[in-house]
Amino acid sequence: MIRHLLILIAVLLPSVCVKADLKPQSLAPNGDLIYGNLIRKDLNNIDAAVVRVKLPVQGVKFDGDLIGEPTFDVNEYIVWLEAGCRMMEIKCPGENTLRIYFEDFGIPSLESRTGYDLTFARPSVKLSTVPRHLSLAVERDGTRYFATTDDWAKVSDKDSYNIIGIAIIQSGERFILAWEDEYDKLGAYKCFNKVYPLYGDNIPTKAQADILVACSSLRNVAQKFGSDNYGNFYWTRTECPPSWGECNYVFCPGIPTEINCADREGEDNSSNTGVVLVYPL
Repeated sequence: MIRHLLILIAVLLPSVCVKADLKPQSLAPNGDLIYGNLIRKDLNNIDAAVVRVKLPVQGVKFDGDLIGEPTFDVNEYIVWLEAGCRMMEIKCPGENTLRIYFEDFGIPSLESRTGYDLTFARPSVKLSTVPRHLSLAVERDGTRYFATTDDWAKVSDKDSYNIIGIAIIQSGERFILAWEDEYDKLGAYKCFNKVYPLYGDNIPTKAQADILVACSSLRNVAQKFGSDNYGNFYWTRTECPPSWGECNYVFCPGIPTEINCADREGEDNSSNTGVVLVYPL
């Protein structure tokens, strides 16, 4: 009995749309040559327009000025509509009926014997509000979300999110490493007495910088999210040993390095290092 139920579920799943807002993305002529079995005529003997609806889901129904029944072919529907048609309805299981007006895509009405592609935005994954180590922190409409690299790759509307940075949760520390460094605001010469007034407690502590340097997977994860800013140098807001004077240093992988001490004004050891900031988590 259980085996039969599993088989039934496997058969029915492809017939259900993903529960998300189904949104048309584009409608445009595709340049198809309409001939042979693609030709259908209306009652006035006028050739139909042919719309390829890019929905890889079985069980979808269509309504409008149809000519004959639509057909499903692997990952799309072929729908024949009368020339001059201005809209169509799509009924996908699990979704509200979607009414598409062609003029919304710059096409007042469909033309005879012309092929079109109708595409849809890929449903975006639901992001978690719970931070995880090395997850991407983003915000939208005042709510903060956290995405793994796999989650973020599936998000179709990335531009609707404001990227904050990468969540770091390790060795008792919890913070967000800012998405972009601040090099451009400082120019090539940087000294702690210039950096701290600008950024204050958003400069990493030594403990935070230690974690960033030791986190060998940080750079790889950042690149998967689309950033190349991480993994080189980190300013900290920890003072250097007294013999160095009042200054700060950056960490490069494995070795703390003195840089632009306040009592060495005029030297430039910055190597074009940006200032990477951190935010509370």
